[in-house]
Amino acid sequence: MLSRLIYHSRVVGLCSADMLNDILASSERNNARDEVTGALLFNPEWFVQILEGRREILSKTLFRLFPDPRHAEVAIADVRPIEERMFSNWWMGAAAIEGLDARFLSAQGIDEQFDPRRLNGEAMLMMALAVSDTLTSRIDDEA
Repeated sequence: MLSRLIYHSRVVGLCSADMLNDILASSERNNARDEVTGALLFNPEWFVQILEGRREILSKTLFRLFPDPRHAEVAIADVRPIEERMFSNWWMGAAAIEGLDARFLSAQGIDEQFDPRRLNGEAMLMMALAVSDTLTSRIDDEA
């Protein structure tokens, strides 16, 4: 059964292009092997990640990600069965949260200080879909 797992975590240290590209490279390698697709949204303080795949694989993936020292305060926002993948073209695509239109953020109850702890999983999914056309597998140095 396919499932979708959405979680957020706080960035530890500097959210640099090098760090993000390391995350994307290992995600692509591991997710291709495990048939997991998804999206990683980021800003200098937060990660929001959406993972799609078989439920037991998503559990194993999450347990592998928990101890990663590049993030802390991991919190699951949503887990549910799905009929189809929303990010089927991406083993892991990434997009900056800052790229979201202010009107969209305002409609989600987000002011100038983005804090995913104030959002539910559906709002996080809507954010990812809103930037899905900007997803990339490599981050430039401006991250």
